[in-house]
Amino acid sequence: MKARFWVGLGGLLGLLAMAVAGYRYLLGWDARQALFFTLITITTIGYNDYGLTPAARDFTALLIVVGIASWTLLLTAGAEYVAAHWEGTRRRRMERELEGLRNHFVVVGYGPVGREVAELLHRAGRRVLVVDMDPVAVERARAKGMAALQGDATQEETLREAGLARAAGILSVTRNDPVNVFVTLCARGMSPGIFIAANAIAAGVEEKLRRAGATVVISPYEIGAQRLAMTALSPHAAELFEGYAADSPGGLRIREAILEAGSTVCGKRLRDSGLREQSNVMLVAVKGAGGGELTVNPSADRVLSAGDILIGLGRAESVDAFAALVAPRAMRELGALE
Repeated sequence: MKARFWVGLGGLLGLLAMAVAGYRYLLGWDARQALFFTLITITTIGYNDYGLTPAARDFTALLIVVGIASWTLLLTAGAEYVAAHWEGTRRRRMERELEGLRNHFVVVGYGPVGREVAELLHRAGRRVLVVDMDPVAVERARAKGMAALQGDATQEETLREAGLARAAGILSVTRNDPVNVFVTLCARGMSPGIFIAANAIAAGVEEKLRRAGATVVISPYEIGAQRLAMTALSPHAAELFEGYAADSPGGLRIREAILEAGSTVCGKRLRDSGLREQSNVMLVAVKGAGGGELTVNPSADRVLSAGDILIGLGRAESVDAFAALVAPRAMRELGALE
């Protein structure tokens, strides 16, 4: 593109020189008058024929045709060069942004489900990278303030560019089950320990996704059906969770955090920890350290030990305080990555 621009510019300058020489030869003009007439001719501004001879008129007609063609070539090449330069600059900026991502979530597919997933994670303060083959979807994700990459997530190169090795997890939520299976296979092969969540559209795909390496498999239709049934059977209970997806201040959130040794509640009995008083969050379950048993509604005499996974229920602002209280170092590190 750059070469075409310089070729076009050189051709236009050469045309100017030949036209000036032609008018000087045909009409005996000086160089200044010949250049002026050449410029108003090839730019189609001309307003006077200056007493042209028949030969000069023929020459001028040819000059107009060649001049317009030269301008078109130059302007087209110039526009392509500017567009390529802008795209290159944008690409380099995006590459720097991708290289800086750490502990982020890769969301594959920015369709109806992917959009909700990505925006929920983003509102929760987590860094999100959307991967989609549709350039329109990619631009929509960027407009929401999220990093986005146009590419085929079934290709290892795309997942590598998305920083899979540095990611906290990947969620394959396209509307195509075979794509979700293949993304899961690729991601598990590239990063054996990474968290992988996938959605299953058709019946029977859940088991295939699990065999492919998915940590969690979700059926959006099944979840939607359960929610609808809940609103019919227990409308007031359903009201407690109303607004979760819409980020309503009144909506409840469930948050888990791994208890750190440096936390002020570590080593204390639940009744003495002040966890609820300090965070305004109800502790609904505890999973023992090292893959221990999951205890729902733990006893007030339960001793909270380092490495326990505490699961709390509360409002949005409260569960953030809960996580900061339980895992202060992890939350500080997470905040530094934002």
